[in-house]
Amino acid sequence: MSIDFNAEEVLKMAERIEENGGKFYRRAAEKFQESEVSKLLTRLASEEDKHLKIFQSMREKVKQPASVIFEESLDRMLHEYLDAFADSALFNEERDPLAHVTGDEDLEHVLDGAIKREMESVMFYLGMKDAVKDDSERGNIDRIIREEMNHYHSLKAELARLRGKLN
Repeated sequence: MSIDFNAEEVLKMAERIEENGGKFYRRAAEKFQESEVSKLLTRLASEEDKHLKIFQSMREKVKQPASVIFEESLDRMLHEYLDAFADSALFNEERDPLAHVTGDEDLEHVLDGAIKREMESVMFYLGMKDAVKDDSERGNIDRIIREEMNHYHSLKAELARLRGKLN
């Protein structure tokens, strides 16, 4: 099934990634009260909230008639790439982003899930960046990509620390 994306729809997807990420990290921070882990997860939730605001601002701009933020049409490869993400867990409307934090899983499982979501986010934003025409908005996406990569690194370090404690 192919979906014809426009700039507003792509930005809505990005907003959903960030909104779901913030919810996920807040729920995990509540569940795991270990001070360092909870601080990390709370910080990541806050950063996802900032990313959400950036994408909301971009979406408001693309609604304006003279907007040239995005290329007018996505090339076939990019369209197929975004289409695949639309069908993935990142955008599946039937899957609750908080389902991975029910209270029954251990911290290692939650961190593994968070690492996977960060990698998927980076991959989506790399594809999305190719459709952005406006240099300042490309800069915003580049910054978000770097921050998401930092989230990945922070989560991997925490997972390594946890696994070191377990061994």
